[in-house]
Amino acid sequence: MTFSLKGRHWIVIFSLLGLIGLGFVGLVFTRDETATTNKPTGRRPQLVNTSAVQTARQLAATASGRDEQRLARQALKSADHAVDLAFATALREAAQQREEPTPETRELFDRVKKTEVVVKTEQDQIDQLKKQLAAAPASRQDSIQQHLNLAQLGDNLLRTQTSSFWHAFLLPGSILSSRLVQKRPVRSRCR
Repeated sequence: MTFSLKGRHWIVIFSLLGLIGLGFVGLVFTRDETATTNKPTGRRPQLVNTSAVQTARQLAATASGRDEQRLARQALKSADHAVDLAFATALREAAQQREEPTPETRELFDRVKKTEVVVKTEQDQIDQLKKQLAAAPASRQDSIQQHLNLAQLGDNLLRTQTSSFWHAFLLPGSILSSRLVQKRPVRSRCR
């Protein structure tokens, strides 16, 4: 049996292929560019979901009438409140999470404690140099002042290192808490 197509069959086949091609073209032109591109941006993942505020802002931009604008402001205010609550919840959870110190962190804590002892010793030495400077004759004051300046510089350096360590590692919730504080969303001005 031979299979031959008549002219109307070819018209139907080409019409269907044309419709399929137009469908693909339509998909390409109407796709969401942000959803299909998964390029790494180098940013940290968002710790608090702010999509409610973003959606409310998009809807507020389309509001045309007075009543729509009023409702859009209310929606933005509610979304902002929801994000604030999510942020507060995440901060509370971060503050409650305590990890057991690793050997590395224990070593760092020991180093900081030793550094604090050195800071105390240097502060005592600075106090002693100040007393010597006040009681020294004018001929020795320059020499004592140089020793005092060097001791104060060393003391400031040690204090800076110690305080930066405590600030970075001992805040409530440790590293996660500091990441949340850095990522806190900007509040809207519609209140």
